[in-house]
Amino acid sequence: MNVVWFVMVVSALAAGIFSGKPSAVMEGAFLGAERAVEFMISAAGLICLWSGLLRIVDESGAAGVISKLLRPITRLLFPHLKPDSQALKSITLNMTANLLGCGNAATPAGIKAMSELWKLSPGDKCSREMRLFALINTASLQLIPSTVIAFRQAAGSKAPSAVIPAVWAVSAAVFVVICTVEKIISRRAK
Repeated sequence: MNVVWFVMVVSALAAGIFSGKPSAVMEGAFLGAERAVEFMISAAGLICLWSGLLRIVDESGAAGVISKLLRPITRLLFPHLKPDSQALKSITLNMTANLLGCGNAATPAGIKAMSELWKLSPGDKCSREMRLFALINTASLQLIPSTVIAFRQAAGSKAPSAVIPAVWAVSAAVFVVICTVEKIISRRAK
């Protein structure tokens, strides 16, 4: 990947020099860097907000309520996990954050869930639950794509929430494909 970036930068500089507009290339580079920093500062604020809210949900006991609401789904997806296990609690927090569109806030719960699943895994093998959780987490099924909406709003979109139907369709389709692929992998592994 570093080679790709290097080639892109060198090509842009060469194009600027050979076109006789090196000052425009430098101006564009500085403007792009400035916008990147502004964007990262706004993204950091959003990540902190969602991470804090997720921590409050966890420590207030609301995670238990959410876990009960998601229990029919988690029981179907992870039938071998005990309902009161730490692994299932972390999976539920991760799924909740993803459903709310807080992918970055879902990461700590996802890491904890995978760690707990590893403890339950027989031997040094990746269990079905670990595989399924990784796939579901990757699908990032979202009801409210709040991070995407916030980024679109920060970028100046006139309709930042217009993306919601597309996010629903894509994340639901990916979720179905992932569950199907996992079933195929599980059957072949037996």
